[in-house]
Amino acid sequence: MVQAIVIPANDSEPIEPRDLRTLEDYQAEVGGWIEHVDIPDIGVTLVVNENGIAQALPFNRRATFFWWFHQGYGRGRVRLVGNVVLVGLEDTDGDPTDIPAAIAELLLVPGEFAVEARRSGETKWRSDPSLHPSYAEAVVWACMVQELGEAGLELRITRTAGEPASEPPC
Repeated sequence: MVQAIVIPANDSEPIEPRDLRTLEDYQAEVGGWIEHVDIPDIGVTLVVNENGIAQALPFNRRATFFWWFHQGYGRGRVRLVGNVVLVGLEDTDGDPTDIPAAIAELLLVPGEFAVEARRSGETKWRSDPSLHPSYAEAVVWACMVQELGEAGLELRITRTAGEPASEPPC
C-alpha cells in the first residue's frame, strides 16, 4: 500500500489522501493508463493519465502549477489534465513510495500561505500582501508572479506563521 494524494482536475473538489495498492487503483484515480512525471528535487512523482489530452480530459490547474513551481519544466507550454496522483519517487525495485510527509503536510493541512520574493543576490524576502487559503492556491500565484515578474526573482511560500513552507527554485 502506498500513501498518495489525489489532486482532482475539478477545482471545487478537495485535494485528498488515498491509500493505493494496485495498478488498477492508480488507473481508477486517473481514468486510464498511467504515466509518471517525476519531480526529483522534492521526491515526488505525479501519476497522470497517459492519454489524457487525446481523451480531452479537463485542465488540472492545481497540479500543473504545482509541477511548474517545483520543476519548471514545460512552464507555460505543457499542461497536466485529468485527476493527478502524487506519490513518492520509485524505490530501487521500481515501486512507488509514500508521498513525502512534508509535501503531504503542505497540501493537506489547512492554513494560509504567503508568497515571498527577493531579487537574486539579496538576503531580504519581501512578502506579497495577499494571503492564499491553501498551498495549492499560493503555488498558482507564485507561478504567475514568476512568469510576469522581473528576471532572476526568487520565490518561496510561507505559512502565515512565518516559517518557510517551501524554498524550491521557481
